[in-house]
Amino acid sequence: MEMNKPGLVFKNLIQPAAFLLLAFLLWYLLTQKAELPLAWEHFWSERHSRAHELLALALLLMPLNWLAESEKWRGLLLPYYHFGRFQSIKAVCAGVYLSLFTPNRIGEYGGRVLFLPAEHRWKSVFATLAGTLAQWIYILSLGLVGMAKHLRHIQSIDDTLYLGMLVLAAATALILSWAYFNMKSWTGLTRKLPFQHYIKRFVKEIEVLSRFSIRDLRKTLAWAGLRFVIYATQYVLVLYYFKLDIPVFEAFYGVFALFLVQTSIPLPPISGLLARGNLALIIWGSYGLDPISCLSASFLLWIINLILPSLFGILVLKSVPERFFIQKRNDANT
Repeated sequence: MEMNKPGLVFKNLIQPAAFLLLAFLLWYLLTQKAELPLAWEHFWSERHSRAHELLALALLLMPLNWLAESEKWRGLLLPYYHFGRFQSIKAVCAGVYLSLFTPNRIGEYGGRVLFLPAEHRWKSVFATLAGTLAQWIYILSLGLVGMAKHLRHIQSIDDTLYLGMLVLAAATALILSWAYFNMKSWTGLTRKLPFQHYIKRFVKEIEVLSRFSIRDLRKTLAWAGLRFVIYATQYVLVLYYFKLDIPVFEAFYGVFALFLVQTSIPLPPISGLLARGNLALIIWGSYGLDPISCLSASFLLWIINLILPSLFGILVLKSVPERFFIQKRNDANT
């Protein structure tokens, strides 16, 4: 089936435009932000003195990280639309690319829906939302545990505050878990919103949350847990690559605390990199890691987990317009 002219133009332009945009932003960061060239120079000048197996392992974990993310999303959609793992990975990586330029990684939603038929795109949005909530259960609860451990290490906080933070972490896990496994109540709340006539379509679509089975939600929660562990492990490996010298459990607690703080920054990953580097300095500087190594670790992890998948996401974007425009033409003909 031939594609219409607008679709052909879009197909031919989207890939080079995406490459140019990413190249420009990387150039800007590496030339206009003084800290990042220093981080790159630090990495390059001392690469021969590093334990490269740590970096290699962090790289090898990257595909598993995004496989876990794609399965977390795909599992909730399979009852409605059957598609393979490779298509799911393509959609997720396209979303990773688009998320580089959007606050709180909103672009992930847009990138994924491009790979689905029109009738399932709202389901994709809510499946992504459910997966995000599953991820937040780990980030907030374990992040509070990590922050309590970290504060106890650097400030010797008293037992009352320490235990209070651990109780808050447990309460957070319980409340978010209840909200996660009781999404049916969300749909009931939307029916009580004002101006129902204008949001009728949204209310109808959000009801898909109440149809996610407990079994599928448990699987999604397990994939979210695996992804959290993988990402934390990658960070610890990169920190040890830059010669952080602390016990492994303390390193993981620091990573958990850092994840908690980073999620509060509503910036696109590509512009929030330096802010995240400064936050890393607050955590790892208390363990004696120098500022340039803190920024270098954040920069290297950013390259591994966002830029490399984004390059694959750009490559697969070329397949999106043809599917999208053919779908629209078929819809018009039926």
